[in-house]
Amino acid sequence: MSDYDHSRYHAVDFAALDDPQLPERFQNYILDKNLIGAGPISFSYRATRIDGNRPVRLKVLRKRVCRLAGIGEVYQRAKAAQMQYTGDHLLRMTGAAVHDGILIFEYEYFESISLCSLIESDAPFHPDLAALIAMEIIAGLSQIHGVRPSPGLGNLVPLHRNLKPENVLISPNGEVRLTDIGMLDIAAFCDAARLELPYDIRVYQATEQLLRDGYADRRSDVFTLGLMILEMVTSRLPYAGGNVFEVRQNIRENRRASLESLYPVTRDRDRKKLTQQLGQLCEKMTAHDSEKRIQSLVDVESRLLRYLEGTRYADRTRALADFLQRRSFHVERISKRGFIDRLFGG
Repeated sequence: MSDYDHSRYHAVDFAALDDPQLPERFQNYILDKNLIGAGPISFSYRATRIDGNRPVRLKVLRKRVCRLAGIGEVYQRAKAAQMQYTGDHLLRMTGAAVHDGILIFEYEYFESISLCSLIESDAPFHPDLAALIAMEIIAGLSQIHGVRPSPGLGNLVPLHRNLKPENVLISPNGEVRLTDIGMLDIAAFCDAARLELPYDIRVYQATEQLLRDGYADRRSDVFTLGLMILEMVTSRLPYAGGNVFEVRQNIRENRRASLESLYPVTRDRDRKKLTQQLGQLCEKMTAHDSEKRIQSLVDVESRLLRYLEGTRYADRTRALADFLQRRSFHVERISKRGFIDRLFGG
């Protein structure tokens, strides 16, 4: 199952300059040349480790990124930061390598599709499906936020900071893994070096990350999650622009579409009310002023649990697996007249 989507990054436009040109067999790897992922700073490949004969996922930095002066130090910091994160909702980094000047991160291999690909093909989702996926993302973020900084990493607050649909992977059996934790530092280094990268115009960074030169705290991950939930239920984002720089500026200045204008048209009254309910939660999660934003993942989780009251999704992973298999979502809610109003106080 591939999570690679050319249309998001237009990677083909940069292929000639960025192709790492790794051989099929190098060091301890046998490489599958088919891409399984691509982002602004890297490509992802499936490979087999010769020792142990096990599959791994290789994140290979673009060639132009690898040629930047000083990138080696940033690469080492990113590697040290990611090695500290473990958990059943996190894609585990298992090593790193350098081949002919190309910098590589090695991860466990996880057969999956990205949330990005699912949004592209199936959004807008039923709000219950978006809530179930969000709960799994919160489980991963909680494993990150609970990690204490390792010695030598200063007073860094454990955050994802690079959360976006491309970095949420869902397996055929409904398991969710977050990846690319803290990799935003490499992208920021490239931006500072004025390296042109194939950015997608969809931006998920919080206001404070753009206003305060990369500053972030745990409320920044809350902001990003709010945008992702909103995108899942509407297939749109409130911040738009002709390019990534315009979108970033619109986030800084809080120029955004109204919540009502994002809602998809539907004749299903119950679904419409549920979408509005989640939309109101997203509005609180994405407040421009972080002091007015929902402050913690625990609070977001409790509100999602209240939203899911009256449902019968006993097993979230099973519900996600069923959706991936059928590409349709079966709503498991108590079917009684007026239940929506009773649930939400309407």
